[in-house]
Amino acid sequence: MESIRLSESQKIQIETQLRMIQGAHAKVQAHQFTASELEKDFQKEIAIIIKDNGGNPNDEYNYDLENGVLTLIKQLTNSDGWDL
Repeated sequence: MESIRLSESQKIQIETQLRMIQGAHAKVQAHQFTASELEKDFQKEIAIIIKDNGGNPNDEYNYDLENGVLTLIKQLTNSDGWDL
């Protein structure tokens, strides 16, 4: 197999682009982690709100942005809290 010898400027260009790609991947991973943590926090908060308002946080709700209402869309548990 033949090797291709790169000029100094080509090496710098390739190495710079590789560092930029690696940096971008690191930023994406950091953002994914942050989004995941925010989602977990939101799920905890919404479960408390649902429970405080007499709902079951294990059921599925839809949030109506216009009216500010959580609507039960799928009951996953019975009134005793057991899975259906």
